[in-house]
Amino acid sequence: MNKLKKIAKSAQIPLVILFFVMFFMTLSKQFIRDDVYFSNFANLTGIARLSWFMEWRFWNWTSRNIIELVLILLVRDYWWLWKIAEPVIYVLLAFGIYRVFVSKSENPKMMYTIIVSLILLIPQIMLGTAGWTATSLNYLWPTTFGILCLIPIRKCLAGENVKGYQIPIYLGLLMFAENVEQVAVVLATVYVIFTIYLIAQKKIKPLIVVMLLISILNILYILKSPGNANRTASEIKMHFVDYKMLNIVDKIAIGIGALLQEYIIRFHPIYVAFTILLAIPIFKKHTSILYRAIAVFPIFMGIAFNIGGTVCSSVFERLRTAFLIFQEEYAVLIHFGNFDQIITYVPFFMSLVNIGCLILAVYIAFGNTRKSMLAFLTISAGLCSKFIMGFVVTVFVSGVRAQFLMIISMIIVSVLLLDGKKEKYLRNISTVLTISAIFMVINNLCVCLSLNA
Repeated sequence: MNKLKKIAKSAQIPLVILFFVMFFMTLSKQFIRDDVYFSNFANLTGIARLSWFMEWRFWNWTSRNIIELVLILLVRDYWWLWKIAEPVIYVLLAFGIYRVFVSKSENPKMMYTIIVSLILLIPQIMLGTAGWTATSLNYLWPTTFGILCLIPIRKCLAGENVKGYQIPIYLGLLMFAENVEQVAVVLATVYVIFTIYLIAQKKIKPLIVVMLLISILNILYILKSPGNANRTASEIKMHFVDYKMLNIVDKIAIGIGALLQEYIIRFHPIYVAFTILLAIPIFKKHTSILYRAIAVFPIFMGIAFNIGGTVCSSVFERLRTAFLIFQEEYAVLIHFGNFDQIITYVPFFMSLVNIGCLILAVYIAFGNTRKSMLAFLTISAGLCSKFIMGFVVTVFVSGVRAQFLMIISMIIVSVLLLDGKKEKYLRNISTVLTISAIFMVINNLCVCLSLNA
């Protein structure tokens, strides 16, 4: 009995719960979409022709060759292994966020509970759009491994040493993580900044330098990959024939639309949780109407076009319609037929205001502290990871899955907002998030089953 009580009080018990929730969730998933494509190829051609397939993909489609090698092996013979590994990856994601972004907490169990609850709020449909295994390996796994690769930086700042056996693990994780373009750019930027900091402090760390060099080489590999260039040409022919006609303004407009469509048009739980958690400290610290308006505007944008559009008034519905036009796939925002209509510019202007308010709210919530810079860089990296899709021909084909890095950045900043707060406040937030997570788990399970049908 005493042992059970001790286990129940353990700080890691939320991670155990996360593992089992995601394990049962993963059990409900079946081959869909790209999973079927990779599985059929592997089973029809045999493992002997794997090298031919990987070579064809390298020359004609992608630079994500490490990820695809793992993917095709999993869907051919070891899908059961993916069903075990997937919940482990979620646990590693929670652990990585805690290890990198949480200071010495007096109540680690409470912080783990909050992190786990936020992760469970992630809509599973995001990870099923290209196939459960394919999407997970291209977004969840690299993002998780990328966060784990920041642990050496945290150790350096804390004066801790990276153990010898951990070095090849970190380097292996880095190679996999940086096979994804967005993660590669973010990690390379982080390592450049931290290397400059180490040089200024006259404390060069060989592991950080090696990780920086690997990051640079990975980006060069992505830029020089013939598969990426050939895929762009193929995607233009198949999906976006007018892409070459777009100017820089068109691409910026599409990038902004892609950045915020999921949070404005569709009710996104992570966005809502993040913006509310961002507003609370601003309302507590400041009585200024301007500061509070900045804090409330992103919440308004996340709710008004959903609840407001169907319940409150026809005004919201008209604006929502404007945003839906704004989000039309393969369409240019401003063109000859609508440039003289005021409604054309409403969603673009409001999206820009929303982005500005988010960034300002982050600074106001944290104040002039070191943590504010970390939060600012984190949310900026998340915003840029999706905005840059406006300059990529697959911006619409990629859909919601390409927002995964931005989702994680919101979770991280939410954790930074709660780190170091009083236990009573954390308990209240934890209770609300836990209840929300329970409903989201039920919803996600229904989504998983429906996609399998």
